[in-house]
Amino acid sequence: MSAETFLQIQGYVGEEKWKKLQEEKQADFISTLKGRLNNFCDEISSEVDACTFQVDKILVKEGIAADEILHQAELNDADLIVMGTRGFGMFKEALMGGTARRVVRRSTIPVMVIRLPEKG
Repeated sequence: MSAETFLQIQGYVGEEKWKKLQEEKQADFISTLKGRLNNFCDEISSEVDACTFQVDKILVKEGIAADEILHQAELNDADLIVMGTRGFGMFKEALMGGTARRVVRRSTIPVMVIRLPEKG
């Protein structure tokens, strides 16, 4: 959706309602993400003695995904970037996703890319 379309929607529903819709969508996204992280931890717990995976915070940023990931890694003095990929693209089975590929190419710290299962 283009920025122009968003402005049209905002103009139609009103600025206050638009902000409320954005906040609700962000809260839903964070809830879904936390659930997926917990599921991931449950799945790997059979292979790892203890899953010490802990979420301190989840940031939702607007912008180019690879740029934002690298920027946040730098701001937080990260030692490692961990990303999931489904390999969307022309050669789906052979290549990792575009965002993961860009992060791997540009990162100055190690990046671990995990192949995610196909959505049911």
